[in-house]
Amino acid sequence: MIQVCTDVGDPATYEREVRALSAAAAEYRGALPLLLTFDTLPPRSHLPKPLRWQPAIAWLLGDELPGAERKGQGTRTK
Repeated sequence: MIQVCTDVGDPATYEREVRALSAAAAEYRGALPLLLTFDTLPPRSHLPKPLRWQPAIAWLLGDELPGAERKGQGTRTK
């Protein structure tokens, strides 16, 4: 599952996005919760497990999610 946000630099925005993605991850336990942002650097605060982060441009280009299993988790199928 994917949550997209332009910028999570503002603490209130970061909390809102993480809260929404965490709630969805709790409901859909088999999904890989992924936060995509236009930022090229990860959020300052560490994301709680099992949430993952990836720059939107990397996802759009089909780059593998660092540390993801080779089954295609966290990446789009080509």
